[in-house]
Amino acid sequence: MSQTFSTALKFTDLCVTLNHTAILRGVSGTLRRGEVTGILGPNGCGKTTLLRALCRLIKTDSGSITLCNGAAETDIADLAPKALAQHISFLPQQSAVPDITAKTLVSHGRYPYLGFSRTLSNEDRAVIQNALETAGVLDFADRRLPTLSGGERQRVFLAMLLAQNTDVVLLDEPTTYLDAHHKFELMALLDHLRQQNKAVTIVLHELPLAFKFCDRLLLMENGKIIQSGTPKELLKTDLIERLFGVSLTPVTLDSETEYVERKIHG
Repeated sequence: MSQTFSTALKFTDLCVTLNHTAILRGVSGTLRRGEVTGILGPNGCGKTTLLRALCRLIKTDSGSITLCNGAAETDIADLAPKALAQHISFLPQQSAVPDITAKTLVSHGRYPYLGFSRTLSNEDRAVIQNALETAGVLDFADRRLPTLSGGERQRVFLAMLLAQNTDVVLLDEPTTYLDAHHKFELMALLDHLRQQNKAVTIVLHELPLAFKFCDRLLLMENGKIIQSGTPKELLKTDLIERLFGVSLTPVTLDSETEYVERKIHG
């Protein structure tokens, strides 16, 4: 890419051990503003652990995670939880489903910015309303979460992330409960965040979706990032075939590039 992207978050030599097993082994990389970065890799390679480490949900054995704002750098270990939540938001693969309305859940995205009284300001309410509209969940804003389908609930959780309005947005397999139509809507929503100069990072299993919509891809294997690059750059390697046992073929349809996935026999 000819455009220069500024770093929003960098991580260096991250190591994580869970249940006496090394999950991350010296992982380093950057997340950049104005990009959608996809994390790909076989099951158990450390993708989810990396996201959870980046938002301090799990403790690292060693290494550093640094927020970058121009020349200013802040180690996330030095931030209080509320301050960290103003910079990094995270959507896990599975979330608890509280018995509250969709709008109430979305309002939780504003909690890192509220004072001791936790009273929403008019600005907060405007942000919440915009998040509901942008995520396409306004029609069922007053319904309680247990009454919604899995796909509808997922979109409400995405609206909560929009309301949180952080520079770094991390999502772990957010397409799991979405049908094909809403998967494309989700990726369009991530493009909207990219255009707001946010650093968006998403773990995906759908390779064609990742190659179509992500600007940059990180390939993981055995707790390490083994390669990073644009989709076009990674297609020139044999890594997709080796890691996943499939081939990807770019096809141009109506001036857009789609990717056809085929299983490799042998």
